[in-house]
Amino acid sequence: MLQLLDAGDAGLDQTLQVCDGYHSATWYRGEIRAARHEGQQRTVNYVAVEQYLRSVVPQEMPASWADLGAGAGAEALKVQAVAARSYALAEMRYDYAKTCDTIRCQVYSGRRSRHGDLEWSIEQPASDVAVSATTGLVRLQDGMVARTEFSASTGGHTITADFPGVPDAGDDVDINPVHQWSSEFDAASVAETFGLGQLYEIRVVSRDGFGDDGGRAEEVELRTRSGESFVVTGNRFRREFGLKSNWYGIAYGPPDASSAFPGELIDEYRVTTGYSQEEWDSILSAAEYLDMSPAELHLASMAVMSFLLALRGDGPGPEPLDPPPTVDGPIAITTAYFAAEREQAAVEVVATAFGLNGAQTQKAAVTVLVFLVSLAKAAGGG
Repeated sequence: MLQLLDAGDAGLDQTLQVCDGYHSATWYRGEIRAARHEGQQRTVNYVAVEQYLRSVVPQEMPASWADLGAGAGAEALKVQAVAARSYALAEMRYDYAKTCDTIRCQVYSGRRSRHGDLEWSIEQPASDVAVSATTGLVRLQDGMVARTEFSASTGGHTITADFPGVPDAGDDVDINPVHQWSSEFDAASVAETFGLGQLYEIRVVSRDGFGDDGGRAEEVELRTRSGESFVVTGNRFRREFGLKSNWYGIAYGPPDASSAFPGELIDEYRVTTGYSQEEWDSILSAAEYLDMSPAELHLASMAVMSFLLALRGDGPGPEPLDPPPTVDGPIAITTAYFAAEREQAAVEVVATAFGLNGAQTQKAAVTVLVFLVSLAKAAGGG
């Protein structure tokens, strides 16, 4: 833990050395003190803010950046120094120390470290220059030192906390390994973690609204085969399974039959189709006319198409649609089809008749029903 106060610079031989066993040690500037907190002892490094920053800045941003970008890297280090200084001064985390020394606050590891025969400096000349060049500079908000949180990667949009979140196009670069990421874990372990039975589906049910796909997960729903529903926060799900951030989607549940139908009969699958804004407006108008929700209209359209095909009897079937309808519109609608309700059978009958995949079938069926509704409205003068 850290308490920030003024103290002069000192040579290494005048710096406190804290031993961690026989082979390891760390040198710290300032003073090392013991504090009592809730019945436990805490070790506190009392150190000057500017000396503290000499350890923090090169760990939060590579000091080697100073040589990059024709001076832009050196400016970035200065910005980091101002942000780190502001964050530290705005913190008041404990009654015995202002901040901590881990990634939960800012990484601080003292002045120098030794392990066995290896010894290395935490502080770096290039970042020292950035700290010195910005001495005393802080970011203010409403007349107070701002708690300027920062991160190595935003995913494309900063969080809305002490400051409003903003898009971050610079996050999406080839050298950033965490702009996009994936993680896999066993469904049984997820169920066990939350004390649930056999899982049927996991889905993000609410997001913060900032960035692609609706932003960071705020609530995650877990559904079981027996019908249980359990909701956890996006942050808790992240912590339980070590995810890199709370900006994620989850692919676990009934399969997607948009491009190919499952080989085995299952109780539910889903089909996603993309619509243009004009097409979606027509669907909403038809659903209103039929006193249905858009989801009900999708199911009804498939039933209508299946019925129309059945009316032909043993006569020749329709020709395959060429070209098939486009399904990559910006408004993506997902519909669930259940085997027990014979909805899956209807989808596959229509798909086979017209030589379409699931998404194209849903689009074609909806288009036909919307057309029939438009005829009915025209005939009725409505």
